[in-house]
Amino acid sequence: MKKIISLLICLVLIFAFCGCSKKTDPVDMNRIYSVDAEVKMGDFSANVGLNRLGNGAWDISFTKPDNLKGLAITYQNDKADVSFNGLNFSINREDIPVNAIVSTLTNVLENAAYGRELSFTKKDGKITVKGKVEDTDYVLTLDEKTNSLLELDIKKQNLHVTFSGYKLMT
Repeated sequence: MKKIISLLICLVLIFAFCGCSKKTDPVDMNRIYSVDAEVKMGDFSANVGLNRLGNGAWDISFTKPDNLKGLAITYQNDKADVSFNGLNFSINREDIPVNAIVSTLTNVLENAAYGRELSFTKKDGKITVKGKVEDTDYVLTLDEKTNSLLELDIKKQNLHVTFSGYKLMT
């Protein structure tokens, strides 16, 4: 009986340690890069080019849908410069609604870059990063070999983003 109990305890410990092995060390996402994003939020879909230029600095450009094609937004410090069809203006970044697609994307990617309260797990060649911004949970998926962005899901906002063309800039 003692042998069976000892064997069961050993098996439980082995499975417990195997389950923990999926967790991984934090990934450094505080990089300068460009990436294309196919964004779906409810019935809305768009293609957006994102260039992370440094801490909180972004160049964002819409390529689809046609009615937003050419919309460009540059975030620098607390300022947002917006350009669309010859109209140019600057506003305070904080005046852009938090749940706007552009704000959501950049806020999540900045949060991931700084590693604030994130959890990382590895499975099937992918790294899953779970975090929270503005009381909203997100799941960001990276390629395990290259650490490039693959997907972003924010269920609370019905937002799914598929990333492609990830490229580090120097």
